[in-house]
Amino acid sequence: EAEAVWISIDSGAVPGRGSYVWVLCIGRRIRARGKGPTHGPNPRSFRAEGYCMVSGLLCLQLLLQHSKMR
Repeated sequence: EAEAVWISIDSGAVPGRGSYVWVLCIGRRIRARGKGPTHGPNPRSFRAEGYCMVSGLLCLQLLLQHSKMR
């Protein structure tokens, strides 16, 4: 039976700093977590959101490539 895949994300920025965090779940199990700073001049919340989505989706892609999940 297929299990649901969830990526929960959160990000934010204040003047001069931004950060993000994400959690990847398959079914009810946490498979991976990630977090980091948002780089670049004057980071804003959309840049933090972009880093978050790219990072989480890249992890999902790598997990699918190196496992038997389809």
